[in-house]
Amino acid sequence: MLGARWPREYRNLKNRLHLDVAEEPEDTLDLEAMALTLWRGRWMVVLVTVLFMALGALYAFVLAVPTFRSSVSLILETRTEQVVDFENVVGALRADDAAINTEVEVLRSRSLLGLVVDKLDLVADPEFNGLLRDVPLSRQVSETVSSFARTILGIAAEELPPPSEQMIRERIISALAEKITVTNITTSFVFEVAVEAEAPGKAALIANTLADLYVTNQIATKYEATEQATLWLAGRVNELQAELNAAEEELKDFRTTAKVTDADTLAEADSQLAGLRDRLRDQENKATGTATRLAALEAADTPEERLAAANDPVLRGIAEAPAPGGDEAVKTASLDRRFAELLVTARQEAERDSLQLESLRVSLASLEETVRLQTADLIRLDELTRGAEQVRLVYEYFLGRLRETSVQQGLQRADSRVLAPAVPPERAAAPQKSRILAIATVLGLMLGIAIVFLRGTRIRVAMTAAELEAATGRSVAGIIPMLKGRRLRDMLGNLAQTPASFSAELIRNLRTSLILRGAVDGTRVIVVTSALPGEGKSVLSGLLAKSFADLGRRVLIVDADLRRRTLTQEVLDTPPRFGLRAMAAGQGWNELAVIEEPVLGAHFVPAEATRGSAADILASENFRHFLTEARRRYDCVIIDAPPLLILPDARLVAKLADTVVLGVRWNHTHLNQVRAALKLLVRDGVDRVSGLVLTVANPKAIARYGDTEGYFGIRTINSYFRE
Repeated sequence: MLGARWPREYRNLKNRLHLDVAEEPEDTLDLEAMALTLWRGRWMVVLVTVLFMALGALYAFVLAVPTFRSSVSLILETRTEQVVDFENVVGALRADDAAINTEVEVLRSRSLLGLVVDKLDLVADPEFNGLLRDVPLSRQVSETVSSFARTILGIAAEELPPPSEQMIRERIISALAEKITVTNITTSFVFEVAVEAEAPGKAALIANTLADLYVTNQIATKYEATEQATLWLAGRVNELQAELNAAEEELKDFRTTAKVTDADTLAEADSQLAGLRDRLRDQENKATGTATRLAALEAADTPEERLAAANDPVLRGIAEAPAPGGDEAVKTASLDRRFAELLVTARQEAERDSLQLESLRVSLASLEETVRLQTADLIRLDELTRGAEQVRLVYEYFLGRLRETSVQQGLQRADSRVLAPAVPPERAAAPQKSRILAIATVLGLMLGIAIVFLRGTRIRVAMTAAELEAATGRSVAGIIPMLKGRRLRDMLGNLAQTPASFSAELIRNLRTSLILRGAVDGTRVIVVTSALPGEGKSVLSGLLAKSFADLGRRVLIVDADLRRRTLTQEVLDTPPRFGLRAMAAGQGWNELAVIEEPVLGAHFVPAEATRGSAADILASENFRHFLTEARRRYDCVIIDAPPLLILPDARLVAKLADTVVLGVRWNHTHLNQVRAALKLLVRDGVDRVSGLVLTVANPKAIARYGDTEGYFGIRTINSYFRE
């Protein structure tokens, strides 16, 4: 702990200078030290705990307004009983987590709470309407201070418009919402609605009203939904009825103008059309044959071609028969006459077949048009029939739903019911006085312990000799208790009256420690200093001078603190004319600067006021001559030097002294400051520190704090001296 914070150069020098420095402790959790720290600060813990208990009691018994809690139980109906066997327009709630959470939020909804506010007229209740309550004193004070500050600063007050009725209502709804708690009992469909109010009857009334409005609101919501569905269905039925009438009228009109009204007639026409198409195909083949034969006959020029084209037996017979009377001309004439007859016949047949073919084509086209028109009429008739039927079905469905909804409108029931109504409570639910006191006690205890440990870690002061030795590596030569008296003269007078007191023995114990350590025998100049002012070093110097003088030693005490002159003011009633400055100003001994002080039993060189540099005086050669002469004249020279961390004076004097005594004020001086003062002496090469002295100490407290390094028995010793 100590070695980790001291500079590296000191750790390198400590072996060379043979300093007894404490080894760096291990970073371990010291439970004994923690318990000791807690024991030291026990009164702080008690004080903070008592303070918190008082605050908790003040709040629980005086400031807190008692509130009463009343609750009503609601159960969510999961069974869907139906009076008539048809589907509901508004379905029942599902018994799942989503439905349960939804109902919880409905119970907390601002709309439902607004109904409670309106029904119970909570606007006129001061508990919920803050505008009706008296203005608290703290608010009055803050408003007065704000108004005064604005007046001084010249700032115009901001005029806020008064709140509207709607705004007031919303505020009351928010205040009511803070006093309502809705919970679902685990693994059940039961809700518990708890309401807190300043009066027990009011809490029960609000809870029951909220439950009744919740159930009534469910029925009203379903009735409203059913009514809206009925109105919509009625309008839709009227629209569908008009559509059905129009569809049926259109179908009726079409039937009167349609050429075919059934599929059988159209099938018969299709059969006729197929037969006509067969006849037309045969006639086309026949007409083609006759036209081909006519063309072949007309193209034949020679008798052979005519015989081949005509293919007529009569013509072939005439051609094969011998010419009558051998007359070829007659035979040729017969052939021509027969061929001409055949050509005329072929022409007549071709013309007849062509006429018949054209007639069949016209009949086919006419019949096809008739079938097409009949088919279109039949399709349209089917469309109109289906359309009318669909409108009829929809109309009948909506008409049935309208009748069902009309019946349901009078059969609606709520999805929840009141399981247990709220009753006025007998005792207030808050404040829970015992719990508040327990919490306040625990918090105060924890805070007190935290303050003690925080103070122990942040402010490390010298509480015991053991702690001081562990922190500095220097032994403690003694303890100077807190003495009675305002000035050193008074303290010495009190000690003279009680020479056998425990305080006197502690001073003699310090003197013995210094003697045994060689601070007087063989070493005559003792410098008494401290880290900072106000640590009792001047009183320590005077006590040492008096203690050594009591042994018959010739003692000279010197006030070397030329700036504050604390020792001089403690001993002398009037400022001296001559002192240390006058002694150091000349080359020889100045008897005028030495005062024989009977209270101290020693000679005293005071510090007179000076405008010169104190450091220059103490560093001068004349001051060295003064110390040399003092060594020759006296057995012991005690120098009250300035603090080490404030001025360089003590370091200059310490270089010339035989030993140094460092005063450390008990429960006041930080250990870091003590280490810093010792570090300055080490840097200056001063290794003549005879020990540390705890000043202005409380021996009983040191014993209680567990000083086991030689001072644990102070309480026993003190009891001994009282006996």
